[in-house]
Amino acid sequence: MYYRISVYDDDPDSSIRTTKLNVDVPSSCKIYPDENITVNETDNVSLNVNTTGNPPVYEYIWTHPNGSTLTANSKLTFTASRQDTGTYNVSVYNGVGDRSICKRHITVQYRYPPDRITCNNKTVLEGDDVELVCSANGNPPPDMMWIRNGSIRGIGNTLMIRSVTKSESGTYTFFANNSLGYKSIAISITMQKRVKSPAIVNPYKQVLAVDEGEDVSLVCNASGNPVPNITWTKHGTVIGVGRIFNIAIARVKGNDSSCYTCTADNGIGHAKNASICLDVQYPPSDVKITPSSASLTLKEGDNLNLYCQSHSNPHSTYTWMYNGELLTIQQNSALIIKNINRRQNGLYRCEAKNRLGFVLSKPIKIIVQYLDPLEIIGSRNKSYSQSNPLVLFNLSINAYPSDTTLSCNPSAPNILTTITSHDASLTRKQYLVVVIIQDEVDFARIVCKAENGLGVRERTFYFYRQPILFKESFAGQFKIIKMEWQDDLKVAKSTGYNDLKRKCLKILESAYFDVAYLAAVNIKEFVKGSIIVRFELNVIGQVPDPLLPLRDYIKTQGEEINGLHIDYNSIQKSNDFKENTPIPCKEENNTLVAVLGVLFGLSIVLIIILIVGFLWSRRKDSKGISGKKSNTGDKRGQMNDISLQETSFNSPNNETPNVLEYEPIERRGLSTSNVGIPEYETVITRTRPRQPHSGIQTNNPMPQYANTDQHGQTGASSNSPPVTYQTIQPRTGNYDSLSPFTRFSPKGTVLTSTGSPTRTGEYQDLQHKGVSPKYQSLDGLSKC
Repeated sequence: MYYRISVYDDDPDSSIRTTKLNVDVPSSCKIYPDENITVNETDNVSLNVNTTGNPPVYEYIWTHPNGSTLTANSKLTFTASRQDTGTYNVSVYNGVGDRSICKRHITVQYRYPPDRITCNNKTVLEGDDVELVCSANGNPPPDMMWIRNGSIRGIGNTLMIRSVTKSESGTYTFFANNSLGYKSIAISITMQKRVKSPAIVNPYKQVLAVDEGEDVSLVCNASGNPVPNITWTKHGTVIGVGRIFNIAIARVKGNDSSCYTCTADNGIGHAKNASICLDVQYPPSDVKITPSSASLTLKEGDNLNLYCQSHSNPHSTYTWMYNGELLTIQQNSALIIKNINRRQNGLYRCEAKNRLGFVLSKPIKIIVQYLDPLEIIGSRNKSYSQSNPLVLFNLSINAYPSDTTLSCNPSAPNILTTITSHDASLTRKQYLVVVIIQDEVDFARIVCKAENGLGVRERTFYFYRQPILFKESFAGQFKIIKMEWQDDLKVAKSTGYNDLKRKCLKILESAYFDVAYLAAVNIKEFVKGSIIVRFELNVIGQVPDPLLPLRDYIKTQGEEINGLHIDYNSIQKSNDFKENTPIPCKEENNTLVAVLGVLFGLSIVLIIILIVGFLWSRRKDSKGISGKKSNTGDKRGQMNDISLQETSFNSPNNETPNVLEYEPIERRGLSTSNVGIPEYETVITRTRPRQPHSGIQTNNPMPQYANTDQHGQTGASSNSPPVTYQTIQPRTGNYDSLSPFTRFSPKGTVLTSTGSPTRTGEYQDLQHKGVSPKYQSLDGLSKC
């Protein structure tokens, strides 16, 4: 669409000019009535067209549905006839742009009798369904019916005959009539006799089940008009022909399972087929396990997925066997074991079985590899002194394969470590880690890593220059939910008990990993409800809340760890078994030291009196022999030593006395822990002979022997040793982490600068940067 604009002056000679603007608009139109029209024949029809545009429309062209042009302007009027049905067009034009065209459809109704019927004759086969369809015109629409032999067979334009028989063949008349007249037409149905469905003569069903090795005979017989030809096919291939044909299969095999088709065809209609299928059944064979390797290696905690396959008919049922014993956990072709553990190593086989027999598969060997946490025999917290700069740790690890290697890295310089190992069993290896401290440090740690192809297990051990004064046991507990109680959890040697203990220890060791104040952790027992786990923590120092690392670990990792659901709110202190009493500090034992000193002095005086009386009575015996004199001389030597000790103990000026302290060495004594001998071994401690004493009082320190520490020598023995005694240089408050004894120096001992009784700053390095501030709970040690 476009607009044409003309501008011109009205009066060119006038001083005031008027300009006129003329806008030309293309024409448009609309026909009224504004919807399609239905009229009867001989009715008057009027169509009006309204137009817009500038200049006005001056040309109208009307077109009849048959394409002829009608003479009219904006209004078209005519008398309707049946030929006037159709769409009328009007084209308008005002000289601007393109012509505009409008349309309207008119339907002219008229009445007439049926004058046209369309039908088709039918040729059908006996037994088929046939549908007869005719169409007829007329206005008003005609009624339609089907008549045969003077009887109405159907109403409407369609007649359906089911399963045509010979009696239903013949002529059918179709009638169409309305108020203006009627019309009819005859239709013939010609029926041809067809081939009869073939019948298979045998005493079996459509599917014939036979065992492998049996003989089978099939017979096919069919009738029809004309007589049908019969063929046998298998997989589309003709294997026999004949009206009656026998097929014989001797000693059928598994691959004879197939469908055999009998086809009867006489050239009329479609050929008729019937089939019988042989189901040849045979016992299982070719039983295989997938994966098909002879062995399968898994890591502990992986899932084991084995599948059994076989060729058999009918289908086999499968049973799994483990090390020759029936597995009741699985009775189908798939064996799935989640979170496999080391006790499930071994040979697995599957048995395929049906009613005809059974076959066992070849075994597959399942190898479960594992790497347990690195264990320490005894305490992981030890102390050392300047005179004995050796610290020994006994470690153990259980792994398969057992080719683990151990490396240890100290946290401070000038610390040497040597590692020796031996195989304790097929899967367990033990290590002796000897730590030599070349330069004194107050505190240090050693990180030891055991590794094999499965990964790395790490433990941290600590040693301190000053003795450990406090160590106490803390009892705690937590609850395992979503797990049913088993009675074997009461038996410490049962499989269920050991499995759950191992999982709980793994959780506790992970929670207290690198927590400096923990010496040891142990599972005490399992209690019903759901399952309550009671454990014991050996902690160094006065720790306000030893359970805090465990709570933080459970909160961080979630309540499901290592396959166990732990109730966070159940973590609490347990009072069901007695805790150890903390070892007292030096200031708390001043009275005890004084009492022990008095008792010690009185005992020495009493011994002297008894010895003097004994010697005096022996001298009165005139029958004394040289052996007795020698014994008397020895006793004099002992008396001199005792006198010397008594004199030294009461020496003036508070000088440090040279007193020998004797202490029994028991199974968990001092020497055992310092040299790192496992707790399950017995220990015999031997001391070297003392140098002869001159009998003169002296305050010189006791001599040290080469290659010998103050704790004597140790050796392993299979028999329980007698209680022996060892010579120990007096030290202030010496306490070893495994020793149940506390030793106190005699009254008047002068402490060195490294043994300050105030112990200010002791275990300062326990508060090292690697420990989270919330676990720095060893400040109570400085009060000693």
